[in-house]
Amino acid sequence: MKFGSKWCSCWFYILVLVVFLLVLFGCSLDRFSEFSIVSSSLSSNGIIGTEKEPITLTFTKEIAKPGASVYIRVEDDNGSSIGIKCTVDEKAMIIVPDEKWKPYTRYWLIIDRGLTDVYGRSLDNNYYIPFQSTDALLPVSAIIISPEVKNNKIEEEIDVFEILFSSPVDKESIVRAFSIVPDLDGYFEWIEPEDLSEKEDLISLGYTGDKLIFTPLEPIIPNNVYSVIISEGGLDKSGFHIKRFERSFEYKPNTPFPAVDRILVDNEVIFDLSALNQNSGNQSCLQCENIRIENKTFIITYDRAEKNCEVQFEFSEPIDPVSFKEKLSISPSAEFELQWYGQSLAGIRLQENLEIQKYYSIELKNGVESNESILMQYGYLIEIFTGGDFSTFLSFYADDFTTLQINGELFDDDLPVVIDSVQTGKDDEAYFIRIVYTDQAENPDPYSLKATVDIKLLFENPL
Repeated sequence: MKFGSKWCSCWFYILVLVVFLLVLFGCSLDRFSEFSIVSSSLSSNGIIGTEKEPITLTFTKEIAKPGASVYIRVEDDNGSSIGIKCTVDEKAMIIVPDEKWKPYTRYWLIIDRGLTDVYGRSLDNNYYIPFQSTDALLPVSAIIISPEVKNNKIEEEIDVFEILFSSPVDKESIVRAFSIVPDLDGYFEWIEPEDLSEKEDLISLGYTGDKLIFTPLEPIIPNNVYSVIISEGGLDKSGFHIKRFERSFEYKPNTPFPAVDRILVDNEVIFDLSALNQNSGNQSCLQCENIRIENKTFIITYDRAEKNCEVQFEFSEPIDPVSFKEKLSISPSAEFELQWYGQSLAGIRLQENLEIQKYYSIELKNGVESNESILMQYGYLIEIFTGGDFSTFLSFYADDFTTLQINGELFDDDLPVVIDSVQTGKDDEAYFIRIVYTDQAENPDPYSLKATVDIKLLFENPL
């Protein structure tokens, strides 16, 4: 019996070890496996409706929640952005429009490859999913998928233009209808849609249209405005005219994003980006005692602020003052005066004395525009505590003063009254201050008199 018990015990431990290895191996596979979208809730015909119907995307792995919504956007086929709200639920993302989907309108759902899973792995590529509100026959539309156009600017170097169509098109007519202004010589290539006959779960991901690749054979000049145009002369596979496509952009390659180089409180530097980068290597791994970064926002704590402190932001680029003020907030609310010292240095002077021993938050959100209309990528949140050198409490013993001085003023209907003396004493009820005066008026009314008493105590040994 003992021999059998030992073997049972061994088999039990072997079984536990096998289960552990399977779990460990499964976790490792999940960590290093590809992160991609496997399906969407859109129907195979891409019709969503005209209410606020949600779109649900299902991914291969759990989505990293912080900042996920930054990588999701919806545009109509005119290139206008549509307001949306995104909710992450493990492997699913639910997208809901702020307003109802407009009838007879085609939209593009765009998922940027910057989206990551919980292990930090990015998407395999960008996704562009066309859909429409109603089942009306809409002309085929197009979207530029490379290079990325943001705020009517292209900030990366252009090697090729990639244009995706919502449905298959007549290639020869598209080439004839294609133009770039100012004119650029180049050649065309086509990538046809993937065969989805055996991939029914991917039909709703919009891989049904052709992709046009135009490669310029001459340089694109920086700081110039270009327009990519496909006229109505372009046809779809059925011979119908496509929707006219025109996108204009300013080409500004390798343009630096505006950023805050330094933050000062009453001329004391509390944030220095260059010093942080030298100490930490890069912005994504900052390990500083009073500075941390969350969701692309630097959070700085400072516990020696004065009641009427001045906070200064020193920028790397000239900043648009209107944009700066729109992105600035103080909580709890406090009035402030905004002072610019040149185009790259803004000062905030608090107009109301802050309360002592209290936390305040001064936030500058990302999206501040430079004079070149380039948006700041990071936000800055300063958590200050009003407990500076000149804002501390002093404590005294009640009987520790060495000098007591009492002065008084007396008025009768705003007319000064001559004071003979100011006396102090104690009666049966309490301590009192008695002001002896002479009023020249006939039948004076004591209730019309107003007294101001100034009591000065001198302490020698404050705690």
